[in-house]
Amino acid sequence: MQQNNSSKKKEQVQIDYDLFRDLLMIVCAESNDQKVWDRAAKGLMDKLNKRINRQLYTQFKTAATAEEREQARQKYLDKVGIPEKYRYSQEYAEKRRKPT
Repeated sequence: MQQNNSSKKKEQVQIDYDLFRDLLMIVCAESNDQKVWDRAAKGLMDKLNKRINRQLYTQFKTAATAEEREQARQKYLDKVGIPEKYRYSQEYAEKRRKPT
């Protein structure tokens, strides 16, 4: 039997009102309208992608070592679709930030 881990704070997610309304239509009104289902699916996928991007960005900013930061930065840039030719090295960025 699993214990209910009620002491652990549950994370909350904000969604747009339009997505909320579509989800209500699907769940409460049992809508069979394909347009509503498609909008809800797209809205949920967009939200998931935004959360993943935020998580990758946070890992990049909070990683313990320079190597971990660079790995997380590359994952984030891959995910958001920045082409390799437009990327700069993390060393270059750090040198630019330090006053000479």
